[in-house]
Amino acid sequence: MEEICVGIDLSAKPENPSGWAKLVKLSENFRIDTRLLYRDEEIISHTLKFCPLIVAIDAPLSLPKPNVHFRKAEIELRKLGVSALPLSFRSIQTLSIRGYTLAENLRSRGIKVIEVYPNATRSILSLPSKKAEFRVQHLQKLGLETRKKYLTHHEVDAILSAYTAWLYVNGKAEKLGNEGEGEIVIPKSNLD
Repeated sequence: MEEICVGIDLSAKPENPSGWAKLVKLSENFRIDTRLLYRDEEIISHTLKFCPLIVAIDAPLSLPKPNVHFRKAEIELRKLGVSALPLSFRSIQTLSIRGYTLAENLRSRGIKVIEVYPNATRSILSLPSKKAEFRVQHLQKLGLETRKKYLTHHEVDAILSAYTAWLYVNGKAEKLGNEGEGEIVIPKSNLD
């Protein structure tokens, strides 16, 4: 049985593209398919086609609380040297509501969903942080194979989200934050 993980770099609004990536573990490498999707219905129906083991979403998956700028998870990210935008930003609140709704829809269909943050994955795995510096060869170093020569930054973040989900499934990731407020899954700093 194939071990399929899906990563979604969710946009705050459905009129903007969201990156979507399917990661399949092969014997030594991973095969990756990516695309850009827009509406929630598109994201859900495309994801359900593949019966993934897990879906990782790059968006806050808890509803924003009044006057909360950072959850414990973001505070812990900042201690690791990874910056995160405040949850009090209107765009992040919009993203959080969309992420929460999408995650609940997938969970109601029996799919495990986790929150991830590709910038943390980049930092922990010592990958370039600037999108312009990120190339397909950086993915190849991780054993991530894609047929595309050019990827949008949305697709790259979706791939890193799916890869973080695979690490999580295989005990190579950890959670920051707490269950009641929201947890972010990141790679363990020592992957050996």
